[in-house]
Amino acid sequence: MAAATLFIFACGGREDGGGTFSTLLGRIPDTEVTRNGGVHFNDLARFRDLFDITLPDADASDEEVLEYLKAALDVESEHGSIASLARSPWISGFHDRGNLILENREHLAFSVVNVDQTALVELNTNRLEIVKGRFSPSSTKDALAKCQECPSPEIIQHQGIEFYRWTEGLVGTLVDRFLPPVFDSIGRGGQAAVLNSYVFHTLETSNMKLLIDAHLGVVPSLADNTDLALAAKEMDNLGLYSGAFMREDWVKYWKVEDPLDAFDRVCVFYETPENFETCEKRIEKSFAEGLILDNYNTLGMGAGKDENGLFGALIFVHDSESDAVNNEKAFKKIWADGVSFRNGERWKDVIPREPLLKSKGRLLIARFPTDRPFPWMNAWGLSFHIPFWYR
Repeated sequence: MAAATLFIFACGGREDGGGTFSTLLGRIPDTEVTRNGGVHFNDLARFRDLFDITLPDADASDEEVLEYLKAALDVESEHGSIASLARSPWISGFHDRGNLILENREHLAFSVVNVDQTALVELNTNRLEIVKGRFSPSSTKDALAKCQECPSPEIIQHQGIEFYRWTEGLVGTLVDRFLPPVFDSIGRGGQAAVLNSYVFHTLETSNMKLLIDAHLGVVPSLADNTDLALAAKEMDNLGLYSGAFMREDWVKYWKVEDPLDAFDRVCVFYETPENFETCEKRIEKSFAEGLILDNYNTLGMGAGKDENGLFGALIFVHDSESDAVNNEKAFKKIWADGVSFRNGERWKDVIPREPLLKSKGRLLIARFPTDRPFPWMNAWGLSFHIPFWYR
């Protein structure tokens, strides 16, 4: 059987970045593809602390582990949508199909109770997965050797690191779906690398090698991207428990010669000519009244909780400090007087508590106090000039 799960038996790598988002960003290779992918982060250790979720011991029973997973996912019933957490990697088991990964706990020698932080880079049908926590490469190696149901892996070396490979590529075989140790819902084994503090999982060998190279500091990581690094540092400063970056190509999508042409692309999502025309009129009115943001390069977003309660956050990265200051003024006006392009609802009614705004160098930070986890995943639909159009 061809390859796609790698287990790295090594401890080295670049130093941690000083915070969850910065550290995980430093494990993602900096390529045009990863910069344009959807990058999702979760700090599950912080999430557990904030929502009083008890982490079972590593040798807890399967029932206790499932109770822990259920308690984490049940935050939805008390506080709102679990969408306030970013998508977690398949290998983490931290999702509504986590019981399927748990069934392979004995073959991997780890489960959701070993996981503290996660990063997922979505590359269309492909993905890069990074899990940070407490693992034992030797225990995983021994467990895999005893797994009679697991396909025999191919052993590969890269940068002096040994890994296993079960399948290669984006196409799986349904007969292999959920096959141990890590096959997913369409029968793809992926590439998974187990270190003392990290597990990597990919679907193609080339991507796994890139992850290894980024971890070892052989190639640049997204932490070497100045704008992304600035946003990640501020996300750590805010103490977010979950977050993401707006795709670079989404930002570029709106950078057209005539800004109004960009908003035609917003309105094209509406299903009738009448709705399209209404959307255009709202946009033109917003331009006429100065309810627009100046250009920004990168947008970080996420959810947090502090002594004052839950909040959502948006972090805009600009070319200059003056752009950040200008957008701070524009943002206040948009919240007070702007409307949703989709339904004409005033943003002041949608978000009744005034956002807390602060320009900080090239950054503009917007915090939204709320009684429920801010549905920040909707921010993927943020337009280039006017926030919150996608609602």
